[in-house]
Amino acid sequence: MRGFKLHCRTIHALVIHPALNVEEMVESLPLPAYVCARSTRKLVATNQLFRRVMGYTAEELAELRLDDFRAPEEITLLMESLRRLGGGTVQQRCRTKDGRILRVRVRYQDINLFQNETVVRDARFVVLTNVRAS
Repeated sequence: MRGFKLHCRTIHALVIHPALNVEEMVESLPLPAYVCARSTRKLVATNQLFRRVMGYTAEELAELRLDDFRAPEEITLLMESLRRLGGGTVQQRCRTKDGRILRVRVRYQDINLFQNETVVRDARFVVLTNVRAS
């Protein structure tokens, strides 16, 4: 999904230019990261580190939703967390393309994105830290 621009000034102490392309911002981060739409659970942007950790290509991830790479027993927790607004840190279990389960600490912040002069208000910026195999 190209053409998104961030509509915020700081995310987890990162200073962001308001006209920055979201794909460029996510790709430049030194940790696995992605941006998703909370309402559809679709990924808007991912970086190379996230794709490498999860074992997917950018094209494959563009077709998936968040529940496709979460541990099945955590789907209810995923849905609850997406309903909460704001930001925070949570522990999660993610399933890679080859079926391995990873324990990760996730830092997230809800953000607004611009797309073609329309504000997308339900975006979530996510950074994975402390990635460990179960």
